[in-house]
Amino acid sequence: MKVGTLATLAVLLERWTDQDELLIGTNADTRTRADLKCLIGYLLNPLALRLNLTGSPSFRQLLRHSREVVFGALAHAEVPFDEIVRNLGGPRDPSRDGLFQVVYSTRTSAPDLGANWSLSHTELDAATECDLHLEVDDHGGLAARLRYNVDLFAAGTIESLAQQLCTLIESICDSPDSPVHALPSLSLAERQRLVVDWNATDREYPRTPVHELVHEHAVLAPDSPAVTDPDRTLTFRELDEAAASRAAQLVRLGVGPDVLVGIYLEPSSNFVVALLATLKAGGAHVPLDTEFPNERLGYILDDARPAVILTEKALLTRLPEHAAVALCIDDGPRPPSNDADQQPLEPVQANHLAYVLYTSGSTGRPKGVMIEHGGLSNYLAWAAEFYDIAAGRGAPVHSPMSFDLTVTSLWGPPVRRATSHYCSAERWSRGTLGSAVRAL
Repeated sequence: MKVGTLATLAVLLERWTDQDELLIGTNADTRTRADLKCLIGYLLNPLALRLNLTGSPSFRQLLRHSREVVFGALAHAEVPFDEIVRNLGGPRDPSRDGLFQVVYSTRTSAPDLGANWSLSHTELDAATECDLHLEVDDHGGLAARLRYNVDLFAAGTIESLAQQLCTLIESICDSPDSPVHALPSLSLAERQRLVVDWNATDREYPRTPVHELVHEHAVLAPDSPAVTDPDRTLTFRELDEAAASRAAQLVRLGVGPDVLVGIYLEPSSNFVVALLATLKAGGAHVPLDTEFPNERLGYILDDARPAVILTEKALLTRLPEHAAVALCIDDGPRPPSNDADQQPLEPVQANHLAYVLYTSGSTGRPKGVMIEHGGLSNYLAWAAEFYDIAAGRGAPVHSPMSFDLTVTSLWGPPVRRATSHYCSAERWSRGTLGSAVRAL
């Protein structure tokens, strides 16, 4: 048995499966006595070879380990394989081998193979139970055949695996003492395709902030609907003007670039006005979901420490203790008392914060993820192109702003002069979701 090729196969399978302990099957000829040599019949007994690549040994170390595993298995080659499987217990699947799905075997052929390594591949017979079978010539040459289950693998996948096996053998010959994880298995062409060509996705998108795009639509298409909820529809002009009035009030309260503003409102068109006003003022909004438990709300408020919280009178008593200025939108924006009180809105740069979302905290305490205007604009430009938003009639907003993907349905349509639709909670209940979407 060519133990070196077996060890090479193990290195490649470790990379493809992300498992550092592998079971590879092989067959042992049980005609060990001279009087059995002429006996007719199938006298091969399957062996399970357990190879361990933990710690990323050098290939030379793995080779010694593989040799010990093979010799140990051959020493017990006459133990019936069915008996081993039966003693191990566990459920059996008659369509699969009891212990392994990859088989490695050797065969003897004519001695005129030459010294060059060659590897072909062919489909496995439908009745074969294994998924992958590497068969290597055992007559001093370097010819092999890779057979595979067509129900699991495409021909292109096997071609790639075969090419990587050949490249890995060349790498081992050049550096047998290198750690196995450092041995390259990708050819230059395949590395170019996987690492460079498939990742050549860089695109230049406009970095215009969301609130500036909404303002442009308010000028060019003032009467087009921008956002709807069960109670009203706001055109782009109405949305832009309402947000501008509220933004001026936020600026007077000290909101500017990178200043956080908490938004504690029920999902509605008012919520969109509050978000847009915060962006116009240069601030970054922190969504405070009204369904959040009090403990989570308190943690976010204590961690983010927003300067202002936009909310409603009916929600004020539900807020935990905080140090922010609470501004109720149902009071209406307060007009400036004099010209000195009317402060200009500060221009927003791409690196200024647009919003902060808090993670679920499933791996520890919730963490605030800070998103800049440039990143938001870049994503929305991509989403508009990928989802072809301009060709549709808008999108339903059916998840809270504290969920990151809501950005797509909330801001995707308005930045392409389409409509975001807030629907009532009853409409999004079980059984009515499909009809609500069709209605749009």
